[in-house]
Amino acid sequence: MVSHYNGMQLIRLSGDKARFECAGSSEAIEQLWQTLQTEAHFLNAEHWKLLDIYAGQPNVYDSSKEAFIPQMLNLQVLNGISFKKGCYTGQEVVARMQYLGKLKRRMYRAQCATQTLPMPGDKLYSATIKSGQGAGNIVDAQHDPEGGIDCLAVITSAAVEKDDIFLDENLQFKLILQDIPYSIETEE
Repeated sequence: MVSHYNGMQLIRLSGDKARFECAGSSEAIEQLWQTLQTEAHFLNAEHWKLLDIYAGQPNVYDSSKEAFIPQMLNLQVLNGISFKKGCYTGQEVVARMQYLGKLKRRMYRAQCATQTLPMPGDKLYSATIKSGQGAGNIVDAQHDPEGGIDCLAVITSAAVEKDDIFLDENLQFKLILQDIPYSIETEE
């Protein structure tokens, strides 16, 4: 949702916790901050990314930019892609998956009891899935203030069904799937 206030654009981002991005002159933003500083907090990049993870909002980085198609990142349910308008590079592959294919990988939110932070694009492992592609890939991960890590990961349907998803080849650090704040079920 976008609002206009005092020459600024205020963008309310989705998620359980209210987050806003402000665009405007530095003077207008500083005045707004002076008004709100007892009720609002500036966030550093890591905390902002953690809130993106809680909200199920993917970020794509150089290390993972070719690892996913939009549907794997749930962009069709986040209104991040439209199948009704426009042309773009890769449109045929994306539309073919939407209308003809069956998605075998999609994004989930998960937690893991480790302090080792995986990087975007890192491979996930499974004891039962032996394909060369592994059980999936990390989309983004951040340290959880209560311990361990929280992450978004694109995971195979088979690994989700078997509850068999690990961060490491030694299968010591299991991912525990968490609720994502929207339905990822789509008409197929």
